[in-house]
Amino acid sequence: MDNLNIKVNIEVEKSTEVKEELTQINNLLIEVKKRLESINQKELNLKITK
Repeated sequence: MDNLNIKVNIEVEKSTEVKEELTQINNLLIEVKKRLESINQKELNLKITK
């Protein structure tokens, strides 16, 4: 039974780590999206002002 508890604990820890990493990746992707939108907006503004 102890072995099972250890395995379950390890899996939960791994799952939590993966979730944290995915959250970080998601945050980075959101930042990239914002920057790309900003660049796109600047390009549009340049086209309008030309």
